[in-house]
Amino acid sequence: MYEQGSQYLDASMYNDAITTYKYLIDNYKDYENIPHALYSLYSSYLYLDTGKLQSVRNTLYGNLKFYLDDKIALNDYKQGFVEIAYDILF
Repeated sequence: MYEQGSQYLDASMYNDAITTYKYLIDNYKDYENIPHALYSLYSSYLYLDTGKLQSVRNTLYGNLKFYLDDKIALNDYKQGFVEIAYDILF
């Protein structure tokens, strides 16, 4: 899954990369490279950030914020994941 997400990211298919990374994070909590998947997820959002309107950016990053808030609240992830998620959020 991680490799598939990386291929989407490299091919500028950012929405597909986001979907793939979220699937990986949601379903493989003990995957050893989950921190890298989280950074790659964030990178995918950064590449999608091409809107000039602040409202578009708020929606884009709001989606990521809600997603990460949910993952942190679940308390199902290792400490490294939570720390990275907090770094991305703040």
